Amino acid sequence: MAFMECSFRSDVLNFDQQVSVLLPEPKVLRLAERGQADVAPLPVLYLLHGYTDNHLGWLRRTGVERYLEDSGLRMIVVLPSMKDYYYTDMAYGWPYFTYIAEELPLIMRTMFHISPAREDTFVAGLSMGGYGAMKLALTYPERYAAAASFSGVTDAMQYSLDSVPERHPIFYNIFGHEDARFGSQNDTMHLLDACRSSGKPLPKLYQSVGLDDTVFYKYNPPFRDKAWALGYDLTYFEQPGMGHEWAFWDSEVQKLFDWLPVRGG
Repeated sequence: MAFMECSFRSDVLNFDQQVSVLLPEPKVLRLAERGQADVAPLPVLYLLHGYTDNHLGWLRRTGVERYLEDSGLRMIVVLPSMKDYYYTDMAYGWPYFTYIAEELPLIMRTMFHISPAREDTFVAGLSMGGYGAMKLALTYPERYAAAASFSGVTDAMQYSLDSVPERHPIFYNIFGHEDARFGSQNDTMHLLDACRSSGKPLPKLYQSVGLDDTVFYKYNPPFRDKAWALGYDLTYFEQPGMGHEWAFWDSEVQKLFDWLPVRGG
């Protein structure tokens, strides 16, 4: 398994961004000797981090690189570094959603041999990144075949109101006025309806949370129930004895590679 660190200028954000990339070791020379070129574009998983973390979190605190190699899947994993702004085009700030949804995939396909096909494109994340993963897949179901959320903020609009008062100005800068949040492009509960009524193919969904997650557990069953009621193919998992912690996310990302509908995997 190859590991690369990338730093580049984002035109959308107008400052440098960092991305870590895991990808299969190239076999071009070995196959070329047999007259077979290993040139097929590879599927990609965008793996999103949580609040106060960065692109190294998954690599430092889980066995994601080993799990990918053990899975036998020939796919690329892109781990972007984002600020604590909920993968959102901020009401008063920077267009992080435009970056993650539009610019980053184009840059990655320029740098790496990534398939642009929907069937080969997946997104997953933990906590804040779980919100980002669901938001991406439900906003652009024509681009993502599957999305997974681990301990995700699956109803970030309600959470933004329930959070401690000290965070209210932060959420105001991210999502705008409270009256404009629900039913917006940032409201994943609303996006479940919008995606279902769009006529586009629905992404396959995975959602998990620890039963002892005292902060985010309560936001997960309502999202699950609504997705099921609307006919989404959603796999849901709860684990007793687990809170908002890396032990849970490590076990979940290991399961992820078995769940992803990778063609030929």
